[in-house]
Amino acid sequence: MVTMREREKEFKKQIIADAAYSLLSKKPYESVTVDDIAKAAGCGKGTLYQYFENKDHILAYLVSVDVKHLCEEIEEKCLKNPDIQEAIYNYMLLHYNYYQANHQIFSSWLRRSLDAGIQPEWEQDVLDMREEKLQMMTKVLARGIKNQSLIEVDPYQLARLLENIFRDITYSLLDKEQEEEDLKKVMELVKMVISNGIFLNQSLRDAKQ
Repeated sequence: MVTMREREKEFKKQIIADAAYSLLSKKPYESVTVDDIAKAAGCGKGTLYQYFENKDHILAYLVSVDVKHLCEEIEEKCLKNPDIQEAIYNYMLLHYNYYQANHQIFSSWLRRSLDAGIQPEWEQDVLDMREEKLQMMTKVLARGIKNQSLIEVDPYQLARLLENIFRDITYSLLDKEQEEEDLKKVMELVKMVISNGIFLNQSLRDAKQ
């Protein structure tokens, strides 16, 4: 049973995390200080350090929570969706929205990871959440392969490939000024390419049966 003290502690931690997100999602990681985050959260640095060891710890927490929320949406809109094609399209759109909303934070995370600035245990938390996300999509793809909607490949490797494709496409779009109508056209093109690339056409399905 969660005690009142535990609830209060989690509430304060979330206030700090929300303040950090509002700053780090808009500004480069290097330009935001712990003092900035504490001020935005309405607390002192001493209070902040009761919940997070440093700014990297805050960043890791934000990324982990964001991926967790993405997993929840994938479970609802992909894993529970009986339509394989729609489930994959939903997966693509969820990833696009995720990277669009968290572009600045995700870029900061990549830089800090490459610089070995993130402690291994914090990085592992994020890796565990990303692996859970991949496993969820692997189940969707395995279902599509089993009912002969998709080509026969390793579903886990296909899940990894799709995630990389969606991430790279999203980043290429975010790097440029795009009109909303142009974005829709690009997303429709991606749908078409994916469909023609991994979905079996009717003649192939008939040949396999």
